Formats: sequence, structure tokens, C-alpha cells
Amino acid sequence: KTTLTTTGIRCGVVSGEAFCCGGSDGNIHVLREGGPERWVGHSDIVSCVASCTTESGEPLLASGSYDGRIRIWNVNSGISLFVLEGHTSQIKGVQFINGHLGVMGVGRDDAMRLWQLPEELETEENANAPPAHDEGEDGEVEGDEDSSAHTRGYGPKKIECSAVLGLPSSPLCAVSQPESESPLIAVGLSGGDMAIVKANKFLSTVSNYTKINGSEAKKERKRLEALLKAEEKKESQLRKKAIRNKKKELTKDQQTEETDKKNAGRAERNAAKQLKRAAEKEEADDEEEEEQEAPEEEEPEDEDEEEEGEGVTLTDERQAALEEFKEQTKKDSDERIKSLRTSVAERKQLLEPIATKKFEREAKQFEDLSFTRYHPKAASETIQCIALNGATAIVAAGGRLALVDGTPGVRSL
Repeated sequence: KTTLTTTGIRCGVVSGEAFCCGGSDGNIHVLREGGPERWVGHSDIVSCVASCTTESGEPLLASGSYDGRIRIWNVNSGISLFVLEGHTSQIKGVQFINGHLGVMGVGRDDAMRLWQLPEELETEENANAPPAHDEGEDGEVEGDEDSSAHTRGYGPKKIECSAVLGLPSSPLCAVSQPESESPLIAVGLSGGDMAIVKANKFLSTVSNYTKINGSEAKKERKRLEALLKAEEKKESQLRKKAIRNKKKELTKDQQTEETDKKNAGRAERNAAKQLKRAAEKEEADDEEEEEQEAPEEEEPEDEDEEEEGEGVTLTDERQAALEEFKEQTKKDSDERIKSLRTSVAERKQLLEPIATKKFEREAKQFEDLSFTRYHPKAASETIQCIALNGATAIVAAGGRLALVDGTPGVRSL
């Protein structure tokens, strides 16, 4: 049976029970038992496709386009689940890594990029979205951009890349071996150069990098929260202590004032008694003048005087002063806590880029990594295509074939 499409076919792969092709019109053309389909999503040529199957048996398709985006599709439903953004130029290769957990793209922006997908692919946003395709009668494919799930308002989830690996020169072609236990991705570069990446090692390196950064940022956030809590408690204790000391001070002042008044009253009473005695002496007989004067009697001290601050009721004036002090102390304490909270919030904000920091390596660092191999002048002319057989790359360039060792982490033998 022959199926005609309305555009040129640029690439294709078998995914589940379907044969998925990338078209020059930016659509995915799908052939399967139910008839041809067209999935709308890209805005430029679909240059590469790759497939994988999840642990639950769900077939997935990754499509790379000259629009600089990679889309992840549910093959059974035709729904675009994710849009992977990051490349700034045409995409020349795409590959799943470790099932569906990682996706690697090779772009003409001279970089390889890696995305990490969630284990659970269906989201509430797109679980009920209609398929991004239309089927016509007699197997003809109909529809336009309005038939996509994205343009219907459901929208696949956008994911930013987790890693950027600079390439020594511009990529022209890319190939991978997804069925291998230790898959390699080989990229033909301009000038006959070739770059090879051990995909699983790349993914695990990036995963560890993001986990460590996330863990360190989490520890720092916990430390800041504990510090803030301790400082708030300390500030509360200092405020209460200051209020207690102020109350003691006011109470002591009041007690001193009351004591001074008592002493002044006692002195007045003693002076009055002395005057009275002097008057009595003048009126007394001469015989009485010879008698000794009776000793002065002083008022006994208060035996049951209360301890400092206890049982003392402050005057209205001092109580008002204490309330004013409480308000001012609380205001000052709240200002200090607010300032501390602001500092902690700013520090947490600085941690966000660390927790989500990308794994980035420049092109000059490419051959220094443990999961890469760079072959300058692997071929004398521009590499047209590559095939992988284990760690050996078979390179086609200028009408000749060359065997190149692709063992990662080796500079030279």
C-alpha cells in the first residue's frame, strides 16, 4: 500500500505500532492501521525524530525541528505532552536517554542540550487534551495549525534544559544507539571533526550536579529558617527582659519617692515633738529643769516592708510611662525582626539560581569530560553520515568510510 503525503519526508522512526515521519511542513506524519494522521505543532521543518517506551508500556516520540524546539508526543493519543526549549538554532539530532527520563538535542547553535523529564508524564493540563491531528476520509490527511492541542488552548508543558555542552564546531549530523545498554551519541562536525558523548553518563552527571546543588540550597534554607526562629525567640526574650527592667526601675523610683516622703513626715513629727518638749520645759519648775531630759522617741521602722517591686501599684503617670516604653520596645523589636526577615528572604532568593543552576561546559572543555570523546579530523572531508557499532563509529565522508574509536573519556591512545 502506498500512502501519499503533502510534503517531503525528512526523517522517520517506528514507535509502538506506528511509523512516525518528520515532514518539511513542520508536521509529524503518522502511518498506522487506523489510517494516516498528521500531528501539528512545529513551525518549521521536522529534521529528526526518536522514540522510546515508558516502563508502563506507553510509546513516546521526540521530534526536533528547525524552529529550535523539541516536542514530546504520546504516540497512542497524538498529544504533545512537552515542549523542550533552549536551542537557539536548527536541531540536527534528538535522542531519549534512560527510558524517557532524559532527552538530548544537538543544535546548530553549536551545543548539545539535555532535558530531564518527570517520571509521571500525564499532567492535569494535558491529560484530557484532544489529539493534535485530523484524519480525512479514505486515508487523506486534513487539518491545519488550529487542530493542534496547543492552539486549542490545552498547551503542552514547557521545560527548560538542565545542561548545555558546547561543541568544538557546528554539527552537521547526529546518530545514536538507543537499544544499547551504554548508548553513545556521535555528532559529525564541520571540517570532518567528530564528537562522541556517552549518554547515560552525561545524564547521571547532570542529575548528580542538580541534586547536589538542590541539596545544598535546601540545607542553607533550613539553616536560615532555624536562624530566623532563634533570633525571633531571642528578640522576644530581650523585649520581655527590657520591660521587666523598666518596670523595676519605675517601681524602685516610686518606692524611693514614697520612702523619702515617709522620712520627711517622720522628721516633721520628731521636730514637732521636740518643740513641744521645749515648751513644756519652760513651764516646768526649776526642780523639774534639773531632771534629765527624757530620750527622744523615734517612730519605729516599718517591720513588714514589702520586697522591692512586689505589691506596689504604680501611679498613673508611671503606668503610662511603662505602657509607652512597652509600645516603643515592641516597635523597635518588630523593626529588627522585619529587617532580619527581609535579609533571610533576600538570601533565599539568591539560593534559587543555585538550586536550579544548569550544568554548563564550554566547547574548550568538551574533551576534558569523562563522558566525551573528541576526534579532530576524523575524516578528511565533511562527514555525511555516521553509524555506530558498539564503541566504534563508522564515518562516511567524501565517498570513503572510516572506522573511529568512540570510547569516551580518552584523549589519545
